[in-house]
Amino acid sequence: MSNSIASQKEGCEYNLIAIYRRQGLSLQASYDVVENLIKTRYREWFLALADVPLLGEGVDADVQRYIEGCANMVIGGLNW
Repeated sequence: MSNSIASQKEGCEYNLIAIYRRQGLSLQASYDVVENLIKTRYREWFLALADVPLLGEGVDADVQRYIEGCANMVIGGLNW
């Protein structure tokens, strides 16, 4: 979703901003919808993190490494 914002600035016609524009939303309204989607996903992410059960020291370390990997994928996409 954040890539849609970045690619829109480059004139890409195949992203969420462009889709909402084709559906009749203004540019600002399109950005607002995507911003709300991003905020909602972050909120869901942090709520899900709070619900991760403790399964034992070894498993918990593996789970944390996996979660960090998922977060790094998102950060990589933002920085790309």
